[in-house]
Amino acid sequence: MGKSALFYSLLFCLLLWGATTALKAQIQFTDVTATSGVSAQFDGEGVAVLDANNDGWEDFFVADAAGNSRLYLNLGNWQFQDATTAAGLSGMGPARLVLAGDYDNDGWTDLFVGGIQSGAWLWRNNGDGTFTDVTDSCGITYSGDVRGGAWCDFDANGLLDLYIADLTQPNRLYRNNGDGTFSETAAQAGARGPVGPGLVMGLSFLDYDRDGDADLWLAQDGHLGNVLLRREANGTFTDVSQAAGVVTTGQGMGVAAGDYDRDGDFDVYITNLDLNALFQNQGDGTFLEVAAGAGVTDAPQSMGWGTFFFDADNDGWLDIFNNNQSGFAGVPNSLFHNLGDGTFEEVSQSAGVRSFNDGIGCAYSDLDNDGDLDLIVAGKSAPQKPGLILYRNDSPFRNWIGFRLQESAGVGQAVGAVVALYAGGGQQWAQVSAGSGYVSQNSLRLHFGLDTIQVADSVVVFWPDGARETFQGLAVNQYHQLVEGGGVTGLSPGHETGQLPRRFRLEPVYPNPFNPATTITYRLAQRARVDLSIYSATGRRVQQLVHQVQGPGRYRVVWQPATLASGIYFVQLTAGSFRDVQRAVLLK
Repeated sequence: MGKSALFYSLLFCLLLWGATTALKAQIQFTDVTATSGVSAQFDGEGVAVLDANNDGWEDFFVADAAGNSRLYLNLGNWQFQDATTAAGLSGMGPARLVLAGDYDNDGWTDLFVGGIQSGAWLWRNNGDGTFTDVTDSCGITYSGDVRGGAWCDFDANGLLDLYIADLTQPNRLYRNNGDGTFSETAAQAGARGPVGPGLVMGLSFLDYDRDGDADLWLAQDGHLGNVLLRREANGTFTDVSQAAGVVTTGQGMGVAAGDYDRDGDFDVYITNLDLNALFQNQGDGTFLEVAAGAGVTDAPQSMGWGTFFFDADNDGWLDIFNNNQSGFAGVPNSLFHNLGDGTFEEVSQSAGVRSFNDGIGCAYSDLDNDGDLDLIVAGKSAPQKPGLILYRNDSPFRNWIGFRLQESAGVGQAVGAVVALYAGGGQQWAQVSAGSGYVSQNSLRLHFGLDTIQVADSVVVFWPDGARETFQGLAVNQYHQLVEGGGVTGLSPGHETGQLPRRFRLEPVYPNPFNPATTITYRLAQRARVDLSIYSATGRRVQQLVHQVQGPGRYRVVWQPATLASGIYFVQLTAGSFRDVQRAVLLK
């Protein structure tokens, strides 16, 4: 073999190895903080996702321990604008907790911000880009050391109530009176938390027993054990921690709920100082701690805070992200990929999210409305260490479906609603939650990965008021707005006004390597003459797949090169002045 032939043979092997490695690690994120218009200098605590201006693009708010909390509006195309001052949200003191919910049912999402030993603030969204501080008139008087919190509808009357956990005092449950004011009712509802002095940190509302109402899980520091409060039919709560088997030692911080094993009930993940815990719901009112066997304990001495279940690669199985305070023991953030057999693999390094940002709060959102979930990760700024990181999800395309829920007559955000998705012979469950992890809140839109499934057989919604509704015939790869009693009202906001892509992009082909076919996905920001062609390694065009004018949107083309030999090929997209190339390896 000549030197030239040997060189190309070695090159082919290296490229094939790289492509095979990329296929094995399907999850891929890109840090886009530097070009997003978002400051990385934060003493970051909680993160909350909201659509502050109802334009269909999700924005976010970051609570800052130094008093520099910020609201960032999503301009599309991964550009964000600091709207804090213009929105009237500047001037708050050191803050930790942030929650987003429409407490007055006027169609605009409001903000609750919990301070660090400095009180709390309730900000009403005026619907014109500004917020008004209504703390003094709303009846939420708070001066403790706020930790976790969540909006809930504990009395199922269509009004959002507010629950706040305190590190050293009894927790608070503020009942929404429906007139813009709240009344503190934790004692009457049996929801104050630990009987003695507790150390409650994170919390989550979840319907663990599938009886149609939201129960409450509290995580405690100091090896005091978890607390599970079951909601009864009369609206009060009963402590069932011992009977449920959740009182295990640990220094609990964040709480995440999700059906990671797809058996139709909600499991719970707890971040700790040291090893984390995974409580598998047994379906009989009890839980079994399985973190070690599942491979999700994280590294010894990890200081975990923010956490959530989410489907990072749209394969239909919930993964786990942890935001670790790396300054404590040098343990970076972790991402556990669900292998679908009850176990997980830690992939933060290969997925591009392994960072040492001294993390606290975090949240997920489909920030670019492209059907996969992106990450907002807050922490403590230091030299060469950003306090806020935006990770764009660039994983290979897989099918998905999403929902935005509204209660009767389109009023209310259906917080607490449970959705069951049946597709491809399997089931997935999710719950609308307005506060979880640690001092943070994820998107209120529900998102399901479908992998290669192209049909959602049925979607069943268990509304907060006890009603049950089934939806069928919903198209995949888009968000739907579901209104209680009103059916599918069309695509959710964003598809009509801003959901169309705001940038051109050629996705990585998937699968890759492939045989006999692979899928090519691309996005057009505007009408353009499109040429999608395949080139050999020598630069010769071997196939033209698309040659026409196309409007803005997302397109998928299945390439099945039956007559081509094994080898490396290049997929080139030309759309107007835009051009991009992706590599594909055909194996026969």
